[in-house]
Amino acid sequence: MNSLDILINQERKDYLCFDMLKQLYNNNPEFKEFIDKGLKERKISGFTEELWKAIEAQNIRGLKTFEDVFRDGYNIGGQTVVSRQLSYSFPECTLCTGTLPVVIDSKLIDDESYSWMTSDGYIYDTSLMLIMDREYANRLGYQYVIEYDPHQDPIYQETYEFTNNQEIKNARNR
Repeated sequence: MNSLDILINQERKDYLCFDMLKQLYNNNPEFKEFIDKGLKERKISGFTEELWKAIEAQNIRGLKTFEDVFRDGYNIGGQTVVSRQLSYSFPECTLCTGTLPVVIDSKLIDDESYSWMTSDGYIYDTSLMLIMDREYANRLGYQYVIEYDPHQDPIYQETYEFTNNQEIKNARNR
């Protein structure tokens, strides 16, 4: 079985969110080797069904669902906003900004800064659509410039509570 078939949720295989992962995997031999080895060592996975359910459960303003962002590929190059939105599904996490040379060198995004989220020893990369063991992922070249716990911010905390309020979500779906 192809590594991309393992990483890409088959129910969502036509989503545009996977375009960067596919492009790098098919055109960058070092990235392909990193992915193949990470899968073999169980250090990398795609977004899990549990994570997709958390994404679906979020209240989000301006879109029908947070999953629409991924369906339409707005996660690619929009990783700062998308990582922050994803963080609302985690009671503890760190938002990170820095660089990831493999992505910058690919010219798949315009900005040289790059953002991702960490939680429980894993990196959640919303442009690559990967969950990676942090130690293993750092071999890819993540360069940390800023790391912060957004839950320390009272405004973030209020948004976190709104985003996870199922009563609001259920009322919107009526």
